[in-house]
Amino acid sequence: MKVLADLPHFQVVERLSTTPFGAPGFSGRFNHIEGVAEGVCWLRLSGDEYSRGSLHALSQSDQSAVFLPWEGKEHVRQGRALTWIDGYWKTTDIEMVVDLSWRWERLHFEPQDGWRIDADAANATVVRAPDNAVVVPQGVTVIPGAWDHEHCRFCWEKIGVGGAAEGFRDSQSTWLCENCFKAYVAQHDVSFMAIFGNRWPAENSK
Repeated sequence: MKVLADLPHFQVVERLSTTPFGAPGFSGRFNHIEGVAEGVCWLRLSGDEYSRGSLHALSQSDQSAVFLPWEGKEHVRQGRALTWIDGYWKTTDIEMVVDLSWRWERLHFEPQDGWRIDADAANATVVRAPDNAVVVPQGVTVIPGAWDHEHCRFCWEKIGVGGAAEGFRDSQSTWLCENCFKAYVAQHDVSFMAIFGNRWPAENSK
């Protein structure tokens, strides 16, 4: 089991007006670099605020690096130790596991109508019909019950036709299978990030 505090933390050392990778940026040092890699990432500023950017010049010897924020740079300040998250994940993937007040309900999956985009009919492209849709746009054909399953956000198991009959859904319509819900959300365990071999942590996967 891993908790939020176990993730790598980037200690901001200095604001850099220019860097070889772009400007502005921030130099810093990690408390550990298990799974850390250069590229797109997030720094967690608080439960509802992240700075998205890219990591550069990661040193294996002294665990230093340069972070270039794409947003939220006004909150990346000298001295702060910010949780590093691989850019593969969405911020809500973290918060829905660590936030004790995040609301979930167990549901039996019920197929919904699907919308086929007529211009793309040859490829049978179907999207989920919006909830409580009143007016069907021109160029769209309604196919009853065509949206017949969802996927678990973490392990991609089917929920619905061809998969588990039930799953857990939050207020943002994110679905989790029962196994992932019990293993990660119920335990507030961030080791779900090992699924698909994404880099941190390297062990204790589902």
